[in-house]
Amino acid sequence: MSKKMVVVVLAVVLVNIAMAADQVWSDGSGDQKWDNPANWLTVVDGVLVPSTDAAGVGAAVGDSAYLGGGGALVGPMIDETMNIQLLNLGGPGWATDNDLTMTGGNLTLSGDWTITVTATDHGCAYISGGTASATNINVGAAHDGAMYLSGDASVTATTRLWMGLGTGAASLIEITDNASFYAANLARFENQPTRIDVSGNGSFSVGDPDGGLAYWLTQWTMTAGFLSVNGVSDVGLLNVEWNGVDTTTVTAIPEPATLALLSTGLIALIARKKS
Repeated sequence: MSKKMVVVVLAVVLVNIAMAADQVWSDGSGDQKWDNPANWLTVVDGVLVPSTDAAGVGAAVGDSAYLGGGGALVGPMIDETMNIQLLNLGGPGWATDNDLTMTGGNLTLSGDWTITVTATDHGCAYISGGTASATNINVGAAHDGAMYLSGDASVTATTRLWMGLGTGAASLIEITDNASFYAANLARFENQPTRIDVSGNGSFSVGDPDGGLAYWLTQWTMTAGFLSVNGVSDVGLLNVEWNGVDTTTVTAIPEPATLALLSTGLIALIARKKS
């Protein structure tokens, strides 16, 4: 590689490093769009200044973003046109969080995603479409936290899912419709109000190479209400199944009325084929 090329490459790297900075949600334009630079403030020497780009978009890829502390009364929205790539979302620092709404698109975090409420803000994630992933997902850290998955939303914790880390912090993940949540591993689950609720065709899956977790998930449902269907902690409502290789998946067993409808549809289909 020539000296000129080395200098150019180094300059590009230095520019990218210089441009990386934590950003705080402000909803300055009032349109709630994540990819609008006017809705973000940049942290410079502990002071918030107007941003020239949106967190995790374009030149800002690799930043950490915080959804509170910038004066916003409502949180950002991510739609099918957006591809957001960040280091961390939420957590220490500008930690007060507004709600995040995601209807599509992609959200990728190379670090941690912390979903937590404070005394003044909400701190919930409402995801009805698109895909989101983070190395660690922390629901309910210093305070309560909740994630609501619906539609065809897909969320992945590539290393661990943490819930109920704070003293008395209530943690909730609701998964319904055709939404799915996958965690490569379950980490710390404190004796707090912690619950994962599945309904419809929603699914909660955990990395489980030896199948042992399938048993414990069932036990936790019976003893601690850790898993539930439509808010009811009853092992008879849950299907906990190990795939025999590396994953245990929890789904809701259809209600009798739903099973009856499915049976009726199946009978009608068979009758139609015979005729």
